[in-house]
Amino acid sequence: MDLDVELKRVNRVRISLAENPTLAASQESTLTTIINLIQEDHVQREKHSEAARSRRKSARALLSTIHRDLGSVILFLCSTAFSISKLYKIKSHATQFISKLKTWNDGVEITDGIVSLARKYFTTSLLERLVPDDARATQIKRGAHFPSHTTKRSRTDPNSLEHVAIPSYHGVIDLAKHQPLNKTPTDDYNDGSHSENSDSTEGSEDGDESDSGEVQAAQSLVDNPDATVEDDGNSPTFTYH
Repeated sequence: MDLDVELKRVNRVRISLAENPTLAASQESTLTTIINLIQEDHVQREKHSEAARSRRKSARALLSTIHRDLGSVILFLCSTAFSISKLYKIKSHATQFISKLKTWNDGVEITDGIVSLARKYFTTSLLERLVPDDARATQIKRGAHFPSHTTKRSRTDPNSLEHVAIPSYHGVIDLAKHQPLNKTPTDDYNDGSHSENSDSTEGSEDGDESDSGEVQAAQSLVDNPDATVEDDGNSPTFTYH
C-alpha cells in the first residue's frame, strides 16, 4: 500500500475545508459512516457478519490510535477522508502511517474553521467511545483503588505551651498553660534538692511566696480575663466584672 497516496487524501480534505469550512455531501456521508462505527454497541456489532466485524474492529482500532497520538482534529480529517474498508487496510501499516501523519501534521496549517468542525462532530461523549474496553476497565479499577485525597488536619501536641502575657506589679509574667510534662530522673533529683534546701534562708522563702503570689495572680487573670488589677505595692487585688 502506498501510504503517501493515502496521506494526500487527508491533505486534500484539509485544503478544501480550509478554503470553505463546509462539508461536501460525499464528505459528510463518509464522516457519518465513521461516527456510526464509533457509536456502535455490542448488539449492533452482532448484526454484521464475522468478516465485517473484523474489518470494523480494525478500522475502529486505527481511529482510536489516531485520536490518542494526534488528537481529535486529525481524527476528524481522517474520518472524513477514509471509508471503513480503507481504514481496515491502513491498519496493517498503522505504525508507518501514524509516523507519516505526525510529520505531515507538523508542517501544515490547521484553520480555525477545521477546528470548529472537529469540535462539532467529535464531542467528548463520542471520543470517550474510542477508549478501548480494557483501558476503560483499568481506569475504573484505578479510580476505585486510589481514593480521593483528603487533607489531614495537623494534631496539636498536648504538651505544647500556650503563652499568655499578663501584667503584674513586678512586670509582665509570661504564663505558659500546658499539661504536665513527663518527669525525668533529673527532675526528681532537682525536686529532692529543693526540699532539702527549702529551710536554708528566709529570703528564699519570701521569694517563693512572692513567685507563688504572681503565679496565682496570673492564673486569676487567665481565668477571669475581664478582671482588673489594683496594686498597692504588696499584693494585687482583683476586681471582677
